[in-house]
Amino acid sequence: MEWPPLSSAYDDVEVVLLGGNLSEVLKKPKYSKMFHRAFVGTMGCLQHFEDLGLTTGSTNDPFREKDEIKRIIRPPRLEKPEELGSRQESSTIAGAMAPGAMVTFETMKYQAHFEGKQRLSFRHRVAQAGHLAGWRLIDERRALPNIEFDMKDKRARLLEKDATDFLRFAVPS
Repeated sequence: MEWPPLSSAYDDVEVVLLGGNLSEVLKKPKYSKMFHRAFVGTMGCLQHFEDLGLTTGSTNDPFREKDEIKRIIRPPRLEKPEELGSRQESSTIAGAMAPGAMVTFETMKYQAHFEGKQRLSFRHRVAQAGHLAGWRLIDERRALPNIEFDMKDKRARLLEKDATDFLRFAVPS
């Protein structure tokens, strides 16, 4: 069967399909600073969180306050500006992204079985991971609504409904 030619815009595009444990594959030197676009699904975020020390059992999470409940959770750029890029070397995906690249993360926006506050919390966790990797969140105002401590589910769902479908990060040049 003959397929029609692709648009000339795709002449220099190379698609690389990776198989196996992504964390192990991306550690190879041949993939260092190679990728210009990456899409990470919701289930693929866990490895990124683990690399950066943001999982539940981690004791060195810079965003988890000891013995203190935050009244409002804001974007990591505002809460911990000094942490920007502090763990870039420990993230396998950050090491594989070329300067000027874009990394897109799926959100839980259309996961109907989760409460609104949980979905907003997931957005914040992804933003924290991107911040630690040294990436800048694009359209932060719409992508990452603040979370209030006593927020009702209806309010959280409303904020999430108006938020962006994906979290997009720009890798600095």
